[in-house]
Amino acid sequence: MNPREWRIAEKLTLAQVAASVGVSGKNPASTYLRWETGRVRCPLSVIAKLERLSGGKVALADWVKLVGRVGGDAP
Repeated sequence: MNPREWRIAEKLTLAQVAASVGVSGKNPASTYLRWETGRVRCPLSVIAKLERLSGGKVALADWVKLVGRVGGDAP
């Protein structure tokens, strides 16, 4: 399941998911949105946290489908 579908199914906001996976900064919801839409690759550490949070419904393969690349700390 892709991250956006899961978030909507769980009735969670971008801000709630961002906080749950430890995103910080000026606007964590915007940061998470960029990852969720595939505009910027999501760090592996966040992917692992979201996989646990979703009970395995959102996995690494789902993120790869978004951008074709994942991991690291830089976009």
